[in-house]
Amino acid sequence: MPWRRVPWDSNGKRWPRWCATPARFRWRATPSTARWKSLPESSELQRLRLGRIAYLNTEPFFASDTIRSAAVSLPPRQMYDLAAAGTIDAAPLPSVALADHPDLFAQVGNFTIAAAGPVSSVLLRSRIPPSEFSPGTRIGVTSETATSLRLLKVLLYEYWGLGQGLLFDPLGPENDAQLVIGDQALSEQAAEFPHLIDLGAAWYEFSGSPFVYALWLAGPRASESALEELADYFSVNLARNGADVSEIADRRPGLGMTEEQIESYLAKFSYRLGERERVGLEQFFELDARVRTRSVSR
Repeated sequence: MPWRRVPWDSNGKRWPRWCATPARFRWRATPSTARWKSLPESSELQRLRLGRIAYLNTEPFFASDTIRSAAVSLPPRQMYDLAAAGTIDAAPLPSVALADHPDLFAQVGNFTIAAAGPVSSVLLRSRIPPSEFSPGTRIGVTSETATSLRLLKVLLYEYWGLGQGLLFDPLGPENDAQLVIGDQALSEQAAEFPHLIDLGAAWYEFSGSPFVYALWLAGPRASESALEELADYFSVNLARNGADVSEIADRRPGLGMTEEQIESYLAKFSYRLGERERVGLEQFFELDARVRTRSVSR
């Protein structure tokens, strides 16, 4: 499935990963970096119908301002549906949105949510080892997912060879295993599911590439000038939040996580789409198309 390539930035320079190492989080403002403050909230940017995934790993793009508070906050699946219907102009959409609608969405700069390895927030939890899955095994799936379910099916069919005859249901007490994502996966303990598989770790073991969970995408209504302002807004906030997560921690007290835990979690992600992320995205799109074709043909 073809997808749109964009330059790493408008000058052709390589963007650094926002949080390549925990050391980036220990950086603090100095006189030379004091310019990293919130941008003015222009009328052009304010007119954008903006979406915000209701998960912790989306917070680095935002400041505690009216742009964030005015953005529609939804889980990934529901945000995807609104964007596809044209109700949202720009949002961090599940990466499969670009594969499904390459002519509807355009990338906003090179902004992404990706990771090379475990992320702790995309989990398959199971009563039995996944190696014991068999036809009739029931996997409960959160209603919030779009990309993660398709990632799970890629791993089941292409990596573990376990996809045949599995049943996918809503989350419930009858599930043999469950796919949970986002803040639910971070904060919810489930002793009845002792076997945990981090799908980010499994993908990296399988492919050797980062997994791209989300891309900032825009629909046709968004003006180029508004998206340029949005990209500037993101760049400022990624730099500032990467230096100090205290503002993010203040926005998310309900998670019960310390600043150090939030810092450690966000350090797992990259927020700029680099070459390795592009390769991983292409790998996933190809495998996802293969699995979906197989499912339809049966």
